Amino acid sequence: MSHEKVMCSLCNVRPARFSRHGVVKADADHNMCLQCFRSVSEKNFQNRLKTEPFDENMDLRTQIKWLRKRIEKIEDEVFKLRKEQMERAEKTLMRAIIDWWKR
Repeated sequence: MSHEKVMCSLCNVRPARFSRHGVVKADADHNMCLQCFRSVSEKNFQNRLKTEPFDENMDLRTQIKWLRKRIEKIEDEVFKLRKEQMERAEKTLMRAIIDWWKR
C-alpha cells in the first residue's frame, strides 16, 4: 500500500493518516487526521445528546457520556439558580441595612 502524504480534508495541516489497533489507515474513507476526526465525532455526539433521549439500548460508554452531560446541564442550572438566590438575598440584605440606617 502506498503511503502518499494525503493531507487532512478539514485542517489541511496534518496528514490524513492515523493508526488504530496497530493498523495504519490512510485511504478514501480515512481522509482526516486523528485530531479532526475526534473533533467531528465529539460534535456529532454532542448533537445526538441534544436530540436523542436516554435509551437503555445504548452501549455503556454512550450511556455514561449521556448521563455525564445531563449531570453537567443540571449542575449548570443549579449554579444559575443559586446565583440568582444569592443576588436576591444580597438585595434584600442591602435594603434592610439601608432601612435600618435611615431610622
